[in-house]
Parts: sequence; structure tokens; C-alpha cells
Amino acid sequence: MYLKVARKLSFPQQQLLYHLSNANLGPTRAWNVFKEMCGGFENIGVTDVECRNYKRNLNNFIGTRDAQMVVDKLLSRQEFFDNFSVEFKKNKDDKTLIGLFWADDQAKQYYATFGDVVSFDATFRSNSVQESTTFSTFVIRDTGADYKIKKKTIEVIHEVKYTPSDCSVQCSCLRYECYGLLCRHIFYVLRMRKVDYFPMKYLQSRWSKNALIIKSVEKSKDGGTLSKSGCVLDSVLREI
Repeated sequence: MYLKVARKLSFPQQQLLYHLSNANLGPTRAWNVFKEMCGGFENIGVTDVECRNYKRNLNNFIGTRDAQMVVDKLLSRQEFFDNFSVEFKKNKDDKTLIGLFWADDQAKQYYATFGDVVSFDATFRSNSVQESTTFSTFVIRDTGADYKIKKKTIEVIHEVKYTPSDCSVQCSCLRYECYGLLCRHIFYVLRMRKVDYFPMKYLQSRWSKNALIIKSVEKSKDGGTLSKSGCVLDSVLREI
């Protein structure tokens, strides 16, 4: 039974070994799984060497076609899922895959509501401020952001510009420009100016209960929009 000519993986064993490899189980651990399923090593018919050889041959068979297999798999999903998008980019010289992007309908809805939640560009550009209108400038010392470098204390100072006419504020820390949240320096200035009502233009929909609205009417397959009655019903749901 343990002669080399008799040690061959059956097709069900090969299929199970393939699925176990997808679950991040190597050939040796897969062989231990075979042992538990068959009731002992003597009932398997192969050793861990055959499992490792099969895994090696499988990787050699895939070779450099693994990227093409991924692209073909994603392209095939467009036939079964509506509004599924796939974009990929190849190298002009050796035609290797250098970029791949895919998104389904739910991911697109999340992106439209919350923006890019996976990663963000650490660099930013501050918005230009029209200084033709009258505004007030406040200098605030951030006591919680003092840094001690080589036993020297560096005082961090932020400047807040407040325009009462349109209730617009801007802080030099640029927290709102980066994260969409007003900083504590702006709240301190608003409290000093006795602003009783929060500026609604700084309240983004992504932080409200209306961030995701359940559509009452499904989107038609031909790309049509919601009916007028469906839009009215959605507006009622938003009010609720």
C-alpha cells in the first residue's frame, strides 16, 4: 500500500486539498485533516510527500497565469451582478498586470455617501479664503499639543478666522479640510462669540441618520431611475 506506485491522490482528495489550500492550510496540515477524516494514516493511501508534490505541480501549472485568472474571474462577475465594474491596467512592455480595481453596486453606494474610507491622501491643499469680507482672527494656544524636543518646549499656536456674516470659520490646523470635522479651536471661538446654533453647512450627511437611505424601488436593469412615486416615498422615509 505504501509503495510509490500505489501512492496516488484520488480526484476527491485533490479537490479537497485544493479547497484546504484556499483556506490557508498547507499540504502537511491538509494531510493531517485527511487522517482525521479517514480514521488513521493507514486509511489515506498517500503520505504528506504526495500532498506537497501535488501542491507544487498545481503552482507550476498556474505559473504566470495567476493574474489573468483573477482578471477573468472578475470579468465573469459582470454577467451575474448588475452595476459591477472592473478596471485593470497592463504594462506596455511585458503586458504584466500593474493595476486592478473592482467595485460592486453596494461599494459604489458607500463611496457616494462616505467617500474614500479605505485610504486617503495624506497631503492636502487648503481652500482659498476671500478676504474681502470682514472677519475676526483669533489666536489660540493649544495646551494639549506641546511637544518636548531635546528638553525644549515648542508652543503650538493655531489661528481661527471667523466671518459673522455667513458664519464661516477656518482654522490653521486644517482638521475640517482633512477629516470633515470641526476642531476644538473652532468650537472655542464659536463659544466666545456666543454662537448658539451650530452652522448646519458644516454638518455633513455622512454623520447623520440619513447617511444611507433604503431605496423603496429597485433600480431597473436597463439603468432607469426611480419613479416619481418612489422618490416621494424616499423623501418621506428621510423625514421619518
